[in-house]
Amino acid sequence: PSPAKEQDQSSSGLQGKYLVIRRLLPLFEQYAPKEVAEQLRGEMSVLGQGVDGDVRNLDEDNPIQPMNTAERKPEDVEKAILDRIDRAKTSDERDALYVQLAARTAQKGDLRARDFAEKIENSELRKKVKPYVDMSIGLSAAHKKEVEKTLTIASKGELTHIQRVWLLTEAAKAMPPADREKALETIAEALAEARRIEPADADRPRALIALANALLTIDRGRAWETMLEVAKAANSATDFTGEDGRLMLRLETKNMASMRVSTIDEFDLPGVFRTLSEENATQAIEIARSFEGEAPRATALIAVGRSLLSEK
Repeated sequence: PSPAKEQDQSSSGLQGKYLVIRRLLPLFEQYAPKEVAEQLRGEMSVLGQGVDGDVRNLDEDNPIQPMNTAERKPEDVEKAILDRIDRAKTSDERDALYVQLAARTAQKGDLRARDFAEKIENSELRKKVKPYVDMSIGLSAAHKKEVEKTLTIASKGELTHIQRVWLLTEAAKAMPPADREKALETIAEALAEARRIEPADADRPRALIALANALLTIDRGRAWETMLEVAKAANSATDFTGEDGRLMLRLETKNMASMRVSTIDEFDLPGVFRTLSEENATQAIEIARSFEGEAPRATALIAVGRSLLSEK
């Protein structure tokens, strides 16, 4: 028996349990014994009596499909959500649908997601959603090497310093050789952004490593100079290890929770030290030894060692 709503202590609550059952029920109906599916269907019916209407409607246009069922086209799903927005009776219901629509379109790199986020009436909710939407678009644009879109989000998006640095450096690397001056200007903008990060924050050396990686193919001399600043920043950030770079996006609302974690090699030491050691291993070793923390120093030295051992 499910506990009363006020007595439920689970992390997702009764609403979360209802949504999970509804989401997975098509698969149970296809693969599980009939009595199991019927039991789940009955439990979902009971739970549904205590679930808010906007939660019952949440994501109903995108259930998990059985293997032999064709997926709905994205444009059909979007139209269905927009139709539900037109029929919504309360601002909370409209906001929940706009959140769903903004998150869905942002993951595809669609700039319209920013417009959908702006239509959220609740100011606190809108404030939560916009950074998630902006960086989701930025991630998609950077991975697709869409330079102008990446620069647009870096300029206009509600981002953290480290997110903006990464987008700017990725855009600079994606520019053709003929745009070298524009790439250097973009890196200069990223450097100014990196220096706005607090000295004790491990994101500061990560951001500077991203800059060094971008400079490797544009201005190798400045890449060496930047690595000296990386070492200085790393010595002020005790949590920096040199090999755990990532970007995390999190969105939690009353009706949904979403988290995206992306591993970012450009924030880590091994790649840049391997490349630099191919040019001047002695100088790379000297910089590696200037790291005061055991973890980043070992990470850098191992990267140099691997580069040397792999030489024919």
